[in-house]
Amino acid sequence: MGEGKVAFVTRTDLAAATAALFASEDPGKQEYNLGGSVAYSFHGIAQEFSALAGRPITDQSSELAPYIAQQVAAGFPEPVANFFAQWGAATRHGMLAKPDDTVERLLGHQPTSLREYLKTRDFPGS
Repeated sequence: MGEGKVAFVTRTDLAAATAALFASEDPGKQEYNLGGSVAYSFHGIAQEFSALAGRPITDQSSELAPYIAQQVAAGFPEPVANFFAQWGAATRHGMLAKPDDTVERLLGHQPTSLREYLKTRDFPGS
């Protein structure tokens, strides 16, 4: 994914924002971007993991073909592995990096931060 970033939003925040949108008086026929209000690089995510784990964790970029082969070897069907790879390519090219405040406005508060989210998860080796 290189230095690309993604404006992640949790499923819980996304569901609450979507419910708020549908419950609004007039959602209108407009387009809504329900992405996160902060874009994170995978290097930044690795730093968050490192801080929470108390040990260094690094991110590694990979070219598409070896990445797809690795995912297939791990048991993913090839179409799914290709989807993951294309998502990574979109990230690398900045196509998922634009932060947006729509979720925040719909929720009436900041969406869950990356660190808050990671603190609530159980990860192997943690």
